[in-house]
Amino acid sequence: MTSPLSFRLFKALKRVTLTSSLCLMLFNGGLYAQEVKSVLINHGEALEPWAMSLQFGQTKIENKQAKTTKSSLVASVSDGDVNAINFVWRPRGVKNQWGSEDKSVSTLNVINSQYATDLTTASKNMALLLNLRINKAPNKHVELSMECNWDWQCRSTIPLKSMLKGLPQNEWLNVPVPVKCFDDGNFDLSKVTTPFILYTGGRMDIDIRSISLITLPEGAFGC
Repeated sequence: MTSPLSFRLFKALKRVTLTSSLCLMLFNGGLYAQEVKSVLINHGEALEPWAMSLQFGQTKIENKQAKTTKSSLVASVSDGDVNAINFVWRPRGVKNQWGSEDKSVSTLNVINSQYATDLTTASKNMALLLNLRINKAPNKHVELSMECNWDWQCRSTIPLKSMLKGLPQNEWLNVPVPVKCFDDGNFDLSKVTTPFILYTGGRMDIDIRSISLITLPEGAFGC
């Protein structure tokens, strides 16, 4: 597991505006215009070749609606914003066939089932930009992972609970997560198939408008 994202980074984060080609980001008093390289989610819906689902594709999201076993994770149209999708985590103690916690029923993921993406170069100056609103901050650990080669044994995970709890609630925010945070020395960034896997073992309520890959100013963000 890589190092936690710097909490000091997100104390400096301000509200920003995302357009189809540029992202304006306020950081430490400076204004940066960043090019959007790839859009995974826009207006709360996945864009080809990406697909957004729950439970690693076992639960499809249709018309921004879906839920896993016992409503452990529920997706719906965001209240008051049809261009966003709402996700509510409510752990129900669902067990897998071995009797331990079934983490899959509490997992949101964005996958490319057609081909892998090479993020080797991107790890130097790119980030996942999450355009989200926190309605209820997490009360337990939160994990954000990337997966390579469609293989659950090829994953890199970073913790997000402290960062999410430190951000303002009920405000739309652009939250950058540098790709280099997933480079733990063992993860194969040249064959990324699922760049976004979000899990929490507790309660959480967030809205998501978009997820994009953007470039960052050199040295602006760290892990």
